Amino acid sequence: MSRKDKIKPIILNQLRSLVQILRNASSVYEHKLNLSSAQVFVLRSLMQKSPLTVNELADMTRTHQSSVSMVVQKLAIKKYVRVTASPEDRRKKLVSLSSKGREILRKLPKTIQENLIHNVDKMSRKEKETLEVLLNQVLDGLTPSKKAPAMFLED
Repeated sequence: MSRKDKIKPIILNQLRSLVQILRNASSVYEHKLNLSSAQVFVLRSLMQKSPLTVNELADMTRTHQSSVSMVVQKLAIKKYVRVTASPEDRRKKLVSLSSKGREILRKLPKTIQENLIHNVDKMSRKEKETLEVLLNQVLDGLTPSKKAPAMFLED
């Protein structure tokens, strides 16, 4: 490998910065509110539109349905959301903010997930495709799990 082909320190620094930003964002909510950043992200998503099915919420948060379902269960236990059967199809569950969920949201700023989605959404289709290819190359061999990843900052 030639000298010019070696990884530049700025690339690793950018990756370190991303990890640090994610860790910091997570710890703020956990220490002050006993909520994960993913839980706050789901609450803020429900603030935009509610009620939603778990599948709709997964689409909105750009996360796998099973990951969102786990977060919703935790929020329901804490009484931040209500889960009810859909009047049209009793098999479907509707998730909506509770008054406790609305109250906590008045105090909370945007989540890191919202900012990440916003930044990616601003990219052109070609930039998104390039980012996807490059991230796959960076992650190649690092993710042995075949199951859907958890929501950002939930594990």
